[in-house]
Amino acid sequence: ILDDASWQYLQGYTETQSSKSLVVYPRTLDDCCELLEKSIKRGHMLCCRGGGYTYGDMILNANHIILDTKQMNNIIQWDSENGKIIVEPGVTIASILKLSLLHNRVLASIPGGMDVTVGGAISNNVHGKDAWKNGNFGDHVLSMKILLSSGDVIEVNHKKNKELFYAVIGGMGLLGIIVEATLQLQKVPSAYVVVKSTHSRNIK
Repeated sequence: ILDDASWQYLQGYTETQSSKSLVVYPRTLDDCCELLEKSIKRGHMLCCRGGGYTYGDMILNANHIILDTKQMNNIIQWDSENGKIIVEPGVTIASILKLSLLHNRVLASIPGGMDVTVGGAISNNVHGKDAWKNGNFGDHVLSMKILLSSGDVIEVNHKKNKELFYAVIGGMGLLGIIVEATLQLQKVPSAYVVVKSTHSRNIK
């Protein structure tokens, strides 16, 4: 899979810094395992990248490898009755809402950018304007499958491998590669909202 990689200059969303990295776009778990094995043998460090919308520069990895998850964008399973969805890390918030709103289900604690990926949302433990009520994005993650540096894939949730589960949420991708995530969506009465606007002549 490294044969398909290319050297690119990357920036964070704020475009304050840039660095040249070898960018790879795995499509499957097998691709990730192959990349991990080869990078270890060649002495390269891996850094995971989602949609690239973080305000920080943690997705930069100068002279090493960026594992870009955007091609791992399959929705594996969607249960509209109980609102559970299983996705790969490169699935965007927009892709989920496009499917879930048809069943009056919505993701809670999401930012304004619809191209943010699930893997990135978990790794940064993002939040939305409903955070005061619904917490952060990580509060709606039921379980994950993580590829460790050892090459093992393990499942983590609130009970199984609990410490790693909570560490990966907000862990910036440093503890393993999220290859699958199960999320809980909320039920809403409608995809629409009632808005009332009040106009004022001035502040007073």
